[in-house]
Order: sequence, then structure tokens, then C-alpha cells
Amino acid sequence: ESNEQKVERIVRKTRVNNRKNGVGGGLYIGDGCLFQCLEGEEAEIDKLYAKIQKEPRHKDLMLI
Repeated sequence: ESNEQKVERIVRKTRVNNRKNGVGGGLYIGDGCLFQCLEGEEAEIDKLYAKIQKEPRHKDLMLI
């Protein structure tokens, strides 16, 4: 499985999960970095961000 295929699989799953939780936003991937903008109710975003922080694949997270 290529990196592009992995990303596409993750994006598909994320879209389903985010819709269930009323979360939207955008995603940019380039130059080895990922930028994600999340939109939704504050409590849902906080839960999602906490989950993202626990994911070992994510490194050097920055909340803006």
C-alpha cells in the first residue's frame, strides 16, 4: 500500500467519523507536513484533538 493509498483510506474513515460527530474542516498534506483545520462544537473538537494527541503516528502537534 502506497502512502497515497494510506492517506486516502484514513481520509475516508475520518470523514465518516467526523460527520457522526458534527465535525468538519479541511486537510492539507504537502512537503512531509499535514495541516488540519477542524470546525464544530468545542466539546467535540476537544475530544477529537485529545484522540489525535494519543495517536502514535502523529508527531510535533501544534494547536493554533
